[in-house]
Amino acid sequence: MRPLFFKSTWGFERSAFPDLFPKVAALGYDGVDIKIFPEDDAETLRGLKEVISANGLQVVCAAKSWPVELVNFTQLPGNTMEAHLAYYRSNIVAAMRMEPLMINVQSGCDHWTEEECIEFYWKTLEIDRELGVVGKVCHETHRNRALFHPFRTARILKAVPGLILTGDISHWTCVCERMLCHTPEDIAVMKEVIPHIQNIHARVGTAQASQCPYPENPVYSQQRVYFEELWKSILDSVARQARRDWITITLEYGPYPYMSPHVPTTFGDLGDSEFLRYASCLALTQAQKQGTQIAPVGDLVPSSDRLSSRA
Repeated sequence: MRPLFFKSTWGFERSAFPDLFPKVAALGYDGVDIKIFPEDDAETLRGLKEVISANGLQVVCAAKSWPVELVNFTQLPGNTMEAHLAYYRSNIVAAMRMEPLMINVQSGCDHWTEEECIEFYWKTLEIDRELGVVGKVCHETHRNRALFHPFRTARILKAVPGLILTGDISHWTCVCERMLCHTPEDIAVMKEVIPHIQNIHARVGTAQASQCPYPENPVYSQQRVYFEELWKSILDSVARQARRDWITITLEYGPYPYMSPHVPTTFGDLGDSEFLRYASCLALTQAQKQGTQIAPVGDLVPSSDRLSSRA
């Protein structure tokens, strides 16, 4: 299983990309994770793709089923299911012009009923088939969206088993106010969800925030261990399914209000340092596993005992 690491461009203006991308390549990233909008014209996207390709980088596209007001994080008015589906289609069409490995979508709405969510996701799969992107689109486990909670998500997945996810579990640990490894219910729901994850947003979260300000601080050791073990279990799940021999991983550390103003680093530098730390950790783990049989997914979900022993 080859982990492919992507630099998040969240918080960077597109005008900064010509200077940013050579640095991204020099650090050893495989590509960039970049937001694409329905209103992006073909010429703009062609130029953007050329800059990315010139630096030997690949692309993961970030899309939405409906836009969000960026100050208060509220979804814009008119967010009916029909509007979401139309926006989703147009955003996927625009994203495909970038020839991405994967497309991550923040989709749906948190106030929809589960029945509405199920109907919506079946229709997104129909759109994916029409556009020829089946298996390339991953729906993110994100607050404000339909998949904001693990137990709700698991129920939706039972009704829409073909749905593929981007696992950003930092949102769930914040919503649930705990690392999801301490109770039988939490362990069971993660075992249900993990097989659907084909793209990772690798960000350490806490019980009170979806972005840990400084993961290497010893005070966050249990959270760090939880997320590292969780990400390894996702990699092993993808390997067991044998759909592909790689997985895309975006180190998604974003600006304020995600990033605390009281830490001695920037969100961009934090993402880079976490990339280097996690890539090194994962390389060591992969080396240790060579020649060994991959354990079942359930055995790889971190337990509270494993957390306490490694903290």
